[in-house]
Amino acid sequence: MLCGTEAIREALVDQAEAFSDWGTVAVFEPIVQRYNVVFARGECWKDLLQFSLATVKDLGMGKHSVEEQIQE
Repeated sequence: MLCGTEAIREALVDQAEAFSDWGTVAVFEPIVQRYNVVFARGECWKDLLQFSLATVKDLGMGKHSVEEQIQE
């Protein structure tokens, strides 16, 4: 918990890297073990995001033909 404008400024500006990480959600940790896009962090998150986007694109998302099929 931060109290005062100087403490907040120091945390968010001067030490942004140290305070930019997500907190853990203890209930979900045993289930997801940081291997999903929502709760992953750092390099793991980047890798999962790239994989997810590539997979969705490979399945045809964003292509006009898929939009037509959905509308039908």
